[in-house]
Amino acid sequence: VAKDLAADEEASEARRKKGRKKGRGKDRESDDAHTVPTLMVERAPDEPAPRSALRTKRTTQEGSGSGAGGDTGDLKDGLLRLPKHVTISASDTMALYRGEQSMGTRIADYLREHSNDMQLLTQVDEVEEDNAARKTPASKLSTLMGVYIPCVQNIFGVVLFLELAAIVGEIGIIYTMLIILLCTACTVLTTLSMSAIATNGLVPGGGSYYMISRSLGPEFGGAVGILFFLGTSIAASMYITGVVQAAAAQWPVLVNWSQEWSRRVLGTVVLAAGSAIVGGGVRTATIFGNLSLGAVITVILLLFAGFFSSGAIYPMSEEDDPLGVTRGITGWSSETLAQNVFAEPGVVDYSCSPGEAPAEIPVMSISLFFVKLALFFPSVTGIMAGSNRSDALADPSKSIPIGTLGAILTTTTTYLLATLFFGWTIESWRLLCKSPVVAAQMVWPSKFIGIVGIILSSFGAGIQSLFGAPRLLSAILKDGVLPALSRFFPSKTSGEPLRELGLTAFIAWVFIVIGNGDLTVILPIQTMFFLLCYAFVNVACFLFSFLKLPNWRPSWRYYSVWSALAGLILSFSMMFIANWAIALVSVVIATAIWIYIHYRGAQANWGDGLRGAKVQMARATLLSVDPMEVVHTKNWRPQVLAFAAVDEDNAPRDARFFCLLSQLKKAQGLTIVATVLRGTARKRAPDIRVAVEFLNKTMHRSGLRGFAEVIASESKWDAIDHLIQHSGLGALEPNTVLLGWPSDRHIQSRRFAAKYVQTLQTAIGLGKTVVVARGIDNFPGNTEYMSGTIDIWWILHDGGVLLMLPYLLQQHRVWRNCKLRLFTVAYLLDNSLKMERDLKAYLAQLRIEAEVHVIEMSDTQISDYVQQKTIQITHRRQRYEKLGLKKSEAAEALYIGQAKPSGGVKGGNVEEGTELSPMRKALRGGAGKARQGGDEEGEQDDDDEEEEEQEQEEDSDEGEGAGVHDLLQDATLRHVHSAALLNTKIREQAQDAALVLVNLPSKSVKSNFEYLEYVNTLSEGVDRMLLIRGSGKEVITEYL
Repeated sequence: VAKDLAADEEASEARRKKGRKKGRGKDRESDDAHTVPTLMVERAPDEPAPRSALRTKRTTQEGSGSGAGGDTGDLKDGLLRLPKHVTISASDTMALYRGEQSMGTRIADYLREHSNDMQLLTQVDEVEEDNAARKTPASKLSTLMGVYIPCVQNIFGVVLFLELAAIVGEIGIIYTMLIILLCTACTVLTTLSMSAIATNGLVPGGGSYYMISRSLGPEFGGAVGILFFLGTSIAASMYITGVVQAAAAQWPVLVNWSQEWSRRVLGTVVLAAGSAIVGGGVRTATIFGNLSLGAVITVILLLFAGFFSSGAIYPMSEEDDPLGVTRGITGWSSETLAQNVFAEPGVVDYSCSPGEAPAEIPVMSISLFFVKLALFFPSVTGIMAGSNRSDALADPSKSIPIGTLGAILTTTTTYLLATLFFGWTIESWRLLCKSPVVAAQMVWPSKFIGIVGIILSSFGAGIQSLFGAPRLLSAILKDGVLPALSRFFPSKTSGEPLRELGLTAFIAWVFIVIGNGDLTVILPIQTMFFLLCYAFVNVACFLFSFLKLPNWRPSWRYYSVWSALAGLILSFSMMFIANWAIALVSVVIATAIWIYIHYRGAQANWGDGLRGAKVQMARATLLSVDPMEVVHTKNWRPQVLAFAAVDEDNAPRDARFFCLLSQLKKAQGLTIVATVLRGTARKRAPDIRVAVEFLNKTMHRSGLRGFAEVIASESKWDAIDHLIQHSGLGALEPNTVLLGWPSDRHIQSRRFAAKYVQTLQTAIGLGKTVVVARGIDNFPGNTEYMSGTIDIWWILHDGGVLLMLPYLLQQHRVWRNCKLRLFTVAYLLDNSLKMERDLKAYLAQLRIEAEVHVIEMSDTQISDYVQQKTIQITHRRQRYEKLGLKKSEAAEALYIGQAKPSGGVKGGNVEEGTELSPMRKALRGGAGKARQGGDEEGEQDDDDEEEEEQEQEEDSDEGEGAGVHDLLQDATLRHVHSAALLNTKIREQAQDAALVLVNLPSKSVKSNFEYLEYVNTLSEGVDRMLLIRGSGKEVITEYL
């Protein structure tokens, strides 16, 4: 495709050059292919003719007038006829989309870039002898060379030559064939699923790990990838043990010097040689791989040649075989076949070698059947060798399924025929003998050729395992899903992964030592790892097929959701039936790796099927909950909408705000953290993305799981109102609003007070629970542990949320050591003793442990502090009214340091030549200069003039300017007195209190800033306080 595109570009450029040379020749006329035909533009008769945006080509025609414009068109019947020779530039043919090129790419450019990317992906590394990597284009592989032969090479192995005959001798021909067919069914179903996944996109590297991780996510991909790496490393030990077993059978002198360590030492030497070959580079490993493939094919052909010629050679007489090496080999014999169809248990009179005990055939049982299944299954692994080369295949959608299924058909047919021929030509007791090797004895023309072939094929397969396992681990580490291993194995862009090779060799050596030359110890462990990998391939295909994701479009069509499900069930069943203990250990290891990657590994989003499944389940669950249904008291939990402030870099100002939210996570409710940026969404789009990222990171560091919501608006308070109204989805909408308590400067701002109180009233009016946190800087982080008490001042019952929230906080480790204390107020006519008894009984019914205290509020003496506070509030009101200021100017004058940056004033500094208002002059003269700079948040609180006039109307409705009030009016005095008195009681009891919770008073006064003054008086002097106003709905109950 890239070559065709390049050729087209060259041809186009040549034509353009040719046209420029010939001027007005025929080529130039052909280039003017965009000639616009006569246009019919309908318009009203009295409408002036529009100016055409098209360029008019000046032409000279015979017989026409000498007008300046040539044919200028005419007007008939209200239709404007444009000249015939009207053309546009070639670049203007798609002028409609020219402005959108900043958001998108032209199709031609996109195809060119995509073609270049594909060329880069299809390049391979050639490591030269000087270890310098040189990129060369990879030739496309056919089905035969790219899939079929690699799969055959990986499937055939030591089991065929060293274990298959013994399995036939123990359980018979029929049960052995049943095992082969059962294993084949598992691999065929897995191949169908694997072909679907592999043809749904490129598999550049990592093979099974890449497919599973991109299908099921980094957690499952990393867990199964590590298990597959372990399985491949153990496979290397299996093949090397096969080399040792075959060599020991042919040359006993190699292992006779020590029964315990001889095989282990020999295996270590062979492993070191294989590791050295793999460390030498790709070329060396490829040479030995080809040698191994040739040895495998040669030995299999000679083995079947030996079967067919056995009728003429066997049985041998004692003269021809004085040592009895061929005893039990009968050649084609119906008696032998009948004996081996179902193995006859018992002890035979012959032994495999002189001095050994007679052979014994065990009784057939289900457990024995599955033990042999675990021994045989590694002989059918290797079906993923073709999918690992997906990027190098000429037609992956055709080559992978056909080549893999062809390899399975070939190897299965070979196993079935070998099983039949072993049982037809060799007696059962002889099939059990490991020394001399039965398969080598049947190789024509000499068993020596068979032994050498078995050794070479096993050694070559071991090299392939040592070559593939480090690269699999390297692919896992490149994704960063295992940070602990990445520290010791840094990723390399070129050269051999020598450190990964060292780890692979070490694991193989451990199992060589454990096996001590016995394949029956190693094979079941390897079986579990491969079965687990195959199971998850089927899981991935099942999920994609079941969810019907839009991106699930595999080229391979011969699969279904049921075939994937059958492969999944079969794989897991075979695991636990074959050896439940090893299967359980494998699952535990995979689970531990999954947990580590989930909490400590990379948080990658690869569009995996599990995320799609979560979305589908969330959608189904959300739709199943009726949003109009009233939430039952027992199901109530705080669904919090919290408003967080951000700094000039759009980062959260205080992480402790998020810690407080995370400490409520025992409620298992929805949490939405929102913030508002001043401006329009179009202009602040980059800042919105940055703010969302900062919020998510802060939430993650605080252990808070929830959602971040950032919106931009010209009016911050309107945006907050919209968030309170519209946040959430369906039944999952916030029922609790969390706000921070404003600073003293903002409390004294009438404008801010009006907006803040309106926000509280909006939340309360919508039936939300309101929580206001004061002293958020003093709240503990998630690593601190609080002690003391949590004091609950229960003044009014507004649904019981004041009792629920401290209980939820106490479940977190930060507050776990704090005890609950419940305080309530008794008035003059209340029976405090009876109230205390009733409260204790009520808390016992609620199953909440707390100390109960009843406080009598009988102090009617007005303190000096209360009088002074009342005078300040009233005097401020009178001062504004006497000056006759507008409400907007009064709001501006409430706090001298908050200077509105308008006119000639910016940051409190007055430019020369700027006229100040009378109030601003009075303030500057009487109270000193305004503070420098202004506050950023205060600037964001200023709205446009229209909103300011609207606020003036709202303020006028409150009736605060009706007339001059008495200095100490009764309502103000009563509110200040009750707030100060309750605050005194709270501080007296809060000597050891870690947290204080109290009812948020309702707005019973018309003035917004006076209401905030009352609440401020109630809560001042307390380090940490939550002011809570319930919705009135019961959220806690004593009933079951």
